[in-house]
Amino acid sequence: MSITTKKPIIIIVDGLIGAGKTTTINLLEQAFNDQGIKAKAIFEPVDVWQNTGALAHFYKDIPQNCYEFQTFTFVTRIQRVNEQIKDDSDIEIYLLERSIFSDRYIFVEMLREQFGEIRMAMYETWWDEWSKLMKVKPDLFMLLDTDVEHSMERLEVRNRDGETKGGVSREYQEKLRETHLKFYRYGLSDMGYKHPIIITSDTMNQNFLNNFKHPTIQKIKYRIMNCFNYPFTHVIT
Repeated sequence: MSITTKKPIIIIVDGLIGAGKTTTINLLEQAFNDQGIKAKAIFEPVDVWQNTGALAHFYKDIPQNCYEFQTFTFVTRIQRVNEQIKDDSDIEIYLLERSIFSDRYIFVEMLREQFGEIRMAMYETWWDEWSKLMKVKPDLFMLLDTDVEHSMERLEVRNRDGETKGGVSREYQEKLRETHLKFYRYGLSDMGYKHPIIITSDTMNQNFLNNFKHPTIQKIKYRIMNCFNYPFTHVIT
């Protein structure tokens, strides 16, 4: 079974810190491939941010270090995507964990006050120009709207350096969710993306770890397929 397309479908997956993005993307990759649709997950380069110390450096003093960190996330995101998407590949769907759009319109927007007027103008100027380095454009944006409570619990379980012990507060997560929803409801429409997918918290709060055949993953998969008018015979409601 194959989606008929001249180019691969690029799907951006957003969500809170600890929303379950990595898990969901992994399982969707398995679910699509199990159905005969060639899919590939591309995860944000957290490994690079951790190994260089950039992530912990950012959390140590966010107002001081936010501009240089967002510069680094921009270039490392583009590097990761451009390295993993090959022109001669037979992959039909790429599932990207966040994007340079997530950075600019969600995370940097939240940091606007800490950036200050001058650094914000600098960021927006080079972002507009250097975003052209990314060789693919998104076809679909999808938000995993996990609630703050469950996201905070998952942060504690994974215990990533810089995130726990006050690194990521509940207040920050609440503001982050608000900014995500604003971007998905209004910002994407202004950019020409009229029908993003929002997977609600009652779906995302379920435990589907390590099971790509879980009804929740199958439901999300079919919602994606429906966006591209892909014919299928079974939908989980």
